[in-house]
Amino acid sequence: MMPLIFTVEEGSSYFVSRYIGEIVDGDLIPPWKEFLERPDWNPSLNELCDLSESDLSRVTPQGIQNFAMFSNHFYTSRGLEEVKVAVYAPKDLPFGLARMYESRSFESPEKLRIFRDLESAKKWLTA
Repeated sequence: MMPLIFTVEEGSSYFVSRYIGEIVDGDLIPPWKEFLERPDWNPSLNELCDLSESDLSRVTPQGIQNFAMFSNHFYTSRGLEEVKVAVYAPKDLPFGLARMYESRSFESPEKLRIFRDLESAKKWLTA
């Protein structure tokens, strides 16, 4: 199974990125590159990042840093000024890694909020 699954629902204002199973640093950027080149990706869509089924115990601070740099470059190179990202992280380790990512992406167009409750994340994205 792919460690990242992307879903774009017709008529939705956001897409879902689901991280499933064990994730390592090398799993972070390649699926994103592939997804961002898909015809159903729309730069105006916000993101719901679902970490509820992930095992991020092998993701390193350097992996987080590299991913933050990749995301920042991707969004800024396309002229995007703001993208809302709601991170659903009900477990402690994913929540902490999302906080680490947040601290490294402060100059990015990503407006990131981390939630332990899925409905709250969805509500913030659509507000």
